[in-house]
Amino acid sequence: MLDSWTTVPAFVRDRHLTVVASNSIARAVSPSFDVGINIPRFTFLEGIGDVDGCERGEVVSQVAAVLRDSLKQHDPDAGFQSIVGELSANSDDFSRRWADEERSAKNTGTTTVHNAMVGTMTLAYQQLHFPDDFELVLVVWRAVDDPSQRALEQLAEIIAGIEQA
Repeated sequence: MLDSWTTVPAFVRDRHLTVVASNSIARAVSPSFDVGINIPRFTFLEGIGDVDGCERGEVVSQVAAVLRDSLKQHDPDAGFQSIVGELSANSDDFSRRWADEERSAKNTGTTTVHNAMVGTMTLAYQQLHFPDDFELVLVVWRAVDDPSQRALEQLAEIIAGIEQA
């Protein structure tokens, strides 16, 4: 299903915020959406240079809040302990944002992404929980304006050309 959405970036993440499936346009939008990437580790340890600097604080706060909310919904396990322990030990930024328990996760939001192939895009996301499996979440992105939609379409054309080659 994900692969049929050629101009709609989408991925599925698990309760630890690790990407378990993604379509090619999502992977082209950001390397943080590659299968196997743990989004909190990517955000706090590898950096998120593809997100507009003025919005970085909002993005990293949201990632910490989503991880905290996921931990509240599921039993603590070795995966959560590993992620939170590693991030707490290696990122003061994560520690500060993790401690902000008043901040709750949002299922929708908007961010500006800088993509090397097509430039700047403003994208909105929505997190959709699977009804029978609360461990998996579908995250779907869409352009919020015409220039961003054109950029997504151009990115889809680039990807199609690469895949045909």
